[in-house]
Order: sequence, then C-alpha cells, then structure tokens
Amino acid sequence: MMKRMGKIWAVLPALALLLALLPTAAFADAGIQAGAPALTVNATVRTIGFAGQEWYVIGYDGAGVYAGGTDSVTLLLKGSGIPNPYGDSVHRAMLENDPGDGSMTYYPPAYKYYANNPGGAPWTNPSEYRGSTLQQLMETIAEALPAKERALINARTLTSNNEIHEPMTGGDVADQKLWPLSSDEWYAINNNTIRSFGSHFWLRSALGALAVVGSANGSVDLADSVSNPRGVRPALNLDISGVLFTSDAVGGKASAAAGSGFIGAEAPAGGVKLTVPNPDNQALDIIATAAQSGQSGTTLDFSYEHAATGTNQYVSAVLTDNNDHDALKYYAKLADSSGSGSGALSIPLSGVANGTYTLKIFSEQANGDNYTDFAGTPVSMTLTVNGGTGTVSEFGGTVLSDNAELVSVAGISVLPVGTGTAGSPKTAGITVASGQASITAADLVTSDTNAAVTLYPGGFANAPGVSQALNEGTNEVYIKVTAEDGT
Repeated sequence: MMKRMGKIWAVLPALALLLALLPTAAFADAGIQAGAPALTVNATVRTIGFAGQEWYVIGYDGAGVYAGGTDSVTLLLKGSGIPNPYGDSVHRAMLENDPGDGSMTYYPPAYKYYANNPGGAPWTNPSEYRGSTLQQLMETIAEALPAKERALINARTLTSNNEIHEPMTGGDVADQKLWPLSSDEWYAINNNTIRSFGSHFWLRSALGALAVVGSANGSVDLADSVSNPRGVRPALNLDISGVLFTSDAVGGKASAAAGSGFIGAEAPAGGVKLTVPNPDNQALDIIATAAQSGQSGTTLDFSYEHAATGTNQYVSAVLTDNNDHDALKYYAKLADSSGSGSGALSIPLSGVANGTYTLKIFSEQANGDNYTDFAGTPVSMTLTVNGGTGTVSEFGGTVLSDNAELVSVAGISVLPVGTGTAGSPKTAGITVASGQASITAADLVTSDTNAAVTLYPGGFANAPGVSQALNEGTNEVYIKVTAEDGT
C-alpha cells in the first residue's frame, strides 16, 4: 500500500513590542481618601454631595434625625440662596370651585375644594400628608434621581407615633425614599443655620387644617395654608456601608486627566462626595504577559478588557501604602473607556516617591460635582518604586500563556525541533495514511487551547487557508502557532 509522507513545519515568529512613552505633566493633588468620611451631625462645613445637590448631615451613628449606626447617614437638602432645585409646591392642591371631574373634595370649614388622594382615597383634613400633592411630588422627585444613586437611598415608613410637636396626620406612609421633615425632626436639628433654606419650606406635620412650614431663616416653624406655594426640601437616609473612597465634592478627581499618570492624594476638605462599589456594572480585566506580570520600568504596561463604557467611564487606579491600605497616596485616571472597554495601559511612574505600594486598578464612573462615583472590584498587585523605577509582584490580574507548542497533526504526535523563529522555524516529520487527502486547521492541536493556529498552504508567503491538499510522497505544510500572549 502506498503511503503519503508529510513533513510538518511549525514556526513561532518573535513578536516585537513597541513601547510608547507618554509625556507627563504636573497636576494639582486630588482631594481623595480611602473609605467613608468622618461625619459630624449638624456640621455646616462637612456636607455631602449627592444626586447633583449639596446636603447637610442631620443624623448619623445614633445621633440626630432618624439615625442608625455608621452604615447610613440622614441628609437634608442644603439651602443655597439660589432658586430651590426642586421648586415650590402647594401642600395640597386647592380650587375655589368644583372642577366637576371627581378629582377634588369639598372641605366645608374652608369653603374650598381640595385634591383627593391617589385612587380617590378619602382624607379627613386637607392638611394630611399621606396622599397630598407634596407627598406625591416627593415620590416624583425620587424617581427622577439617577437610578444608581436612587438605589443607595434607604426607604422609610413615615409615622406619627410618639411625636411631641405637631404630628403628621393621615396615617403612615410606607416606602418613602424622600420626605419632608416633621416638626419633631425640625426641632431636633436645633441649629438655625442648618434649618435655614432661603425661603419657607414645607414640613410634613399639620396643625388642624393648616400644614407646618420651616421659616426661611430657620428660627421658627409656622402654620400655613396648604394651598400656599412653599419650598420643597427633601431629606433622605443614605446607605454608606460600602464606601470605597471619599473625595472633594467639587473638583476632587477633576485634576486627574486621563492618561496623565498619578497625582498625589490629600485629605478632602469641606464638602465631600462618595465613591461606592458597583461591581455588576463596573467589571474590568487587567491582562499581562508573563514578563509584564513581574515587569520593572519607569512605565508599566498592561492591557485591559471588559471595562464599563459610556459617560464618565474610566480605567482608574490608586496607590496605597502596602502596609496600610487605608493610606491612599496617589490617584490616576489611566484611560478613558467611554467609547471602548478594551485597550492598552501605559502607566508612567514619574513623581511617585520611593516605597512599596499596593496598586489597585479598577473600572470607575467618575461623575461630576456633587454626584456619587461608582467603581468595580479592583485588580491588585504589589508595586515597589525606587528612583522612579517600579517593579511589579503578586500580580492579581490575568497572565497570558506563552505556550505555543504544536503537539499533534491529524491525530499523530509531533516533536518539533528548532528555534521557532521566522528564519529558523521548528520542523517535524510524520507519516500519514494514504487516505488522508488533506490537512485542515481542525487537524492541528496545540498544548494550550488558548493558542492560535494558522495554516499557510504552500508557504508563509501565501495567504492563510483552512486546508492543504496532500499528494503522494513528501509534502511541506506551513503552520504558525501564536501563544495567547501574542508570541
């Protein structure tokens, strides 16, 4: 029986890496620290930026309004002296005459018609908060908040139980994200600066047919007609249990330009905003070759995949003290990922002081002033810096394989010999049965399933193909095996 002979040639050409050094520029330090901020109830200096607004801390760690432990904080919209961002509203809509559509109920003591509760539920007095125009507006405002920030708000059931001053009437109101203060809460603040708002604003309490308002200067609470437009001033309870970073509420991270390397970190002063985890939407893979996983240099090179894309999305990083991860030393926006979730990272270490750090790289949505930022789970590694040169160890990302061995062709083991370069490809010879009419890409097996195999019928000068016909006698088959890391 005739046999066809096939000489199998495998080649592993070397991959040349071109390194580009990016220019660096000097930037101001970022006001950022690890973890949650130090908070004091009713402090006028430390406010929290949230949902684009500035908020006073009125309850925290068992003190103040609706205070729990250290995993949540109660906030009150700060009066800014400019038009109220949530506008003015009546407490309950009123008309002099019956509109005739069943939407209002006549209230004899006032000789006027007042809006029914949703679904037509009755009220006893138009000053009741449950179902009022004001209560519905609070729900509307809450629904309009950015969804990821709204998810951080702890819903509350409003009740009049055990209230000392003017109570909320109309019954409990469940599942409220935003709410006006009650009279008891207004008194508990006991700080006119915190209570002031620039205009009178609604509380949720009532005094007979009148509703209660806080005065513009914060000095007194007053009874007012429910049909008068007054300021809408929400309060809320915010979950801060997982805060990753605290930064200046205005301009805190803006001094870090994408791709410009690390800038120093200093403790925030005054108003702050929070960076909280959002691992489901802020995924990231940091990828290195075997050499990059332990690289040394003035610039570190990696690649990344699966970063979040869209508005304000970045691949960011921090350097913390290796012995104290709460000691945040440097911050950087390594790349703008708004348009693409994959790319190359080139991280200059210029300006980084000598020391041993933990380098944490993560996907981050770095939003504007007074908006919460969101970050994913970081990829960590140890970085030792000496004289501007950094050495990576304990790399926590994905290390690409450099294995590019061809182990079998058409089910027959091969033992290639040679250097595996373009000038000196590895070679191997096998004998295949006469029934083997061709070699296809499916016949080629490598030791690493992540390696890529390319068949070049007739030689490397030709275009790649999916198969090569075999003739009786000796055949030359050209194969290129590329390891996962590109070598």
